[in-house]
Amino acid sequence: NKTVREGNRLYQDKVYDKAADLYRKALEQQPGLAAAKYNLGHALYKAGKKEEAIAAYKDAMEALPNATDQSNAWYNQGVAWQNMQKLKECISAYKESLRLDPTNQDARQNLQQALKQMEQQQQQQQKNKNEEQKKDSKQQEQPQQPNQQNKQKEPRQQPSKISRQEDENRLKTLLQQEKALQDKLNRQHQASPVKPDKDW
Repeated sequence: NKTVREGNRLYQDKVYDKAADLYRKALEQQPGLAAAKYNLGHALYKAGKKEEAIAAYKDAMEALPNATDQSNAWYNQGVAWQNMQKLKECISAYKESLRLDPTNQDARQNLQQALKQMEQQQQQQQKNKNEEQKKDSKQQEQPQQPNQQNKQKEPRQQPSKISRQEDENRLKTLLQQEKALQDKLNRQHQASPVKPDKDW
């Protein structure tokens, strides 16, 4: 198919979005074209559209003629799932790939890697869970601590009295300053004679 060949050329030139468009166009012309479905998955994956790529690979599997090609489609799905950090799905895809083609070494290696990742993830989750349980148990022990905090707060009442005393002293000082200012203004007012507004 000419459109598929044009798509392949664009794919090799790393123009993945346009290649995907051409593969779709080829599928409009010939809906059962396995190469276009499979290559569409590749182009979408390279364009960063991993979920669309997975759907294209699934669609391609129905049209692919042999187990080896179907195994490769499952393998490619597994790679896409793994890049999206969806380990259960990628492990399942790699297993299906190996079921169809037990000689697929890439699928075997990626399956082992995904299983290790999943094991590490589970260990991390268990570690986080244990830390949460430790925090919870510490929080349950904390009712004893508020009593200790209350004991500490009792002596602290004196600083609040001191601050009240300080406030009263400040207030007295301000009142004295205000009185002194009033007295000064009164003296100035008395010292300067008041002139009448109009001469009679």
